[in-house]
Amino acid sequence: MGASASKTAANTARNSNSDASAVAPADDSLQDPPQCESDEHQPQPPPPTASLVELPGKKQVEDLKFHNPVDDGTNQTGLSVYEMRIQDSFYSTPARPKSKAYTAAKEAAAAKKAARAERKAQRARKKSASKMPEEEQLVPHTVDWAIHNTKKLGVLNLSKMDLTVIPDLVFDSMPGTLRIINISFNRFESLDPRLCDYVLVQRLIANGNFLSSLPSVICRMTALKKLDLARNKLTSLPDAFGAMRFLEHVDLSHNLLNELPPSFASLDLTSLNLSRNKFTIAPLEIASMHMLLDLDLSYNQLIAVPDEYMALRSLIAFTLDSNRISDFPEAILQVCTDLITLRLRANPIKMNVLEVKPAYAEFAERRRIKFKRQIEAGSVSIEDLNPADSN
Repeated sequence: MGASASKTAANTARNSNSDASAVAPADDSLQDPPQCESDEHQPQPPPPTASLVELPGKKQVEDLKFHNPVDDGTNQTGLSVYEMRIQDSFYSTPARPKSKAYTAAKEAAAAKKAARAERKAQRARKKSASKMPEEEQLVPHTVDWAIHNTKKLGVLNLSKMDLTVIPDLVFDSMPGTLRIINISFNRFESLDPRLCDYVLVQRLIANGNFLSSLPSVICRMTALKKLDLARNKLTSLPDAFGAMRFLEHVDLSHNLLNELPPSFASLDLTSLNLSRNKFTIAPLEIASMHMLLDLDLSYNQLIAVPDEYMALRSLIAFTLDSNRISDFPEAILQVCTDLITLRLRANPIKMNVLEVKPAYAEFAERRRIKFKRQIEAGSVSIEDLNPADSN
């Protein structure tokens, strides 16, 4: 009887446990652990599973995947607490230390840059130390200033210094390789012969003085290409003027000349300005200059233009303003086919005199075509289209 009663009690307890398990939730993780009298009898969480993951840098870290036994709803990442800690450790890994070779190369480059900067500073200090003490005190447009620039540039510039003579100190300091001499706008009454000893000079600018004559030794300056003697009081030129065979540009305007020396015909100029002189007859020495491009005889007292000027076949511009010319040679209009600028303002000649010449129509047509091309190219203005300028 007692054995059957105990068996009946055990079956009753088993049935009650099965009924409780049927009512309980299916998720074991949300169940409260069973109450046991000792901790050793409590159920343990499942062991974590581990896998090795290959990361950049050829390092292997252990990615432990745990199942969080408790989720309070605050974790929105879907990862367990342990997984989040492992993930954060991937991005907080300290920087990889640089190799010794890399560090040494960086230090060598920095040292090289510092040495280069030091050398540059030394050169600047050396240049500043070698500078003339008085250079900073030089006054522009003075003789000392001109001497200093002559040594540096090879150009003697004594312009606008109100000089009557060239100081000896200038000649003591001038190099033999001087190329340009500018003594314009002073009060020189004669050209210092010592300037003619510099035979390599290519430009002599002496306009705006009171020169009445030139020394004969000027013919030593055989390398001259440009000679500017405008605005002086020259009445004649030396006979040896033609010895300067490399001359290309000569400006003798605003003087008192009425003739040219015979040696002038040996020159082969490209530009000649004889305006505002005292010529009554056009100098024939010009007729032999076959390379002449620009000839200015304006503001003289010329009565006629010689037929010999038809030899100036390269002539492009011919200026005869303010003379006494009443006629113009038709041969020049026919032969000088490059002539495009002919100025005859303030002369007795009239346009109707030119228009009746047979060669005038061809001359005007040539000029019109050439000017049209130049206007299209933008090198001249429309105002220059007048075939011949006269009053």
